[in-house]
Amino acid sequence: MNIYESRGTGADNLYHYVRKRNAEEWFDRFLRVNAELLEEARSMGHFENASEVGLDTTGIPWFGDKSNNFVDGTKPSRNYAHSFHFTTIGVVGNEASLSLAAHHLKNRTDQDRILRTILQRVKGIHYFSDDQLDVDIERAYLDKGFYGGMHVTALRETDTEFLIKSRKVSAVKNVIDGLEEWDVDWGILEDYEMGDLKQGASIFIRSSEKRAPRYDENTDEEDRKYGRWVAFVTDIDPVTADREKLAREFRNRWGVETQFRQFKHKFYAPTKSPKGRVRAFHFNLAQLFYNIWVVVNLELRDRYGLVERRPVTADDVLHAIRDEAFELDDLTE
Repeated sequence: MNIYESRGTGADNLYHYVRKRNAEEWFDRFLRVNAELLEEARSMGHFENASEVGLDTTGIPWFGDKSNNFVDGTKPSRNYAHSFHFTTIGVVGNEASLSLAAHHLKNRTDQDRILRTILQRVKGIHYFSDDQLDVDIERAYLDKGFYGGMHVTALRETDTEFLIKSRKVSAVKNVIDGLEEWDVDWGILEDYEMGDLKQGASIFIRSSEKRAPRYDENTDEEDRKYGRWVAFVTDIDPVTADREKLAREFRNRWGVETQFRQFKHKFYAPTKSPKGRVRAFHFNLAQLFYNIWVVVNLELRDRYGLVERRPVTADDVLHAIRDEAFELDDLTE
């Protein structure tokens, strides 16, 4: 569905205002709107205990000039090599997945700063901004893209309990070798130092609950050997913790992946613009539309006792937003 049509305000007038603000300002503005939407959802009894969040980095494909400051490389296995990247945070393990914030990522080396900023703003502990949420985060789940000492430092500085999927570094492989030799299904690597991390973290390793990975003739022997094991970086004590429960709860992070699929394929309006501020606007707008869709469906289900999980479709929401926008456009100043 094309949400930008010739009637009403019009795309040219819209982008005149979009280009007036940089990507950081659009992050601020959409964070403010998400805060109001979350408050409204809570007043209706939803997301009152939004204590577990998932963080990830996702990209919008880019096929233009590679020298663009907002463009960075992506996984070579895809049919494109560069993307505009965004670091996102969303509620998981709750009644539904809700996206809390999305910040543009100019360069992967800046990811720890963006991670710290997002956590501070979502938890409401940023000293220099009024545009914040107030979410009492108990634990954050992060994929191996956040594996690194600087990311662990950012999580500790924001007092956030964390579980990060670990890379299969040599130290982890050595532990796995010992576990297989002794026929044990879990182990711990204590006080492991990653990069510039001053105080080491624990890595707990266990056999994966997932079904055995699919191998083909191109899969090397090392991937076959270590593929059935999973490892997590954490400050949670793996000895006293319920390790099976931790690994099971980590899978809640896939709620964030679901968010990506929904708002990238149903709510994101494609743009050819090379400008970071325009891309940031489009991505955050898709996030907002997705959140409205989630909250509307939750409220309809509760209010009318509907069994259907999503009684209102994405197109229903987009049509309603567009029609409302045209009604507002007809008002006199």
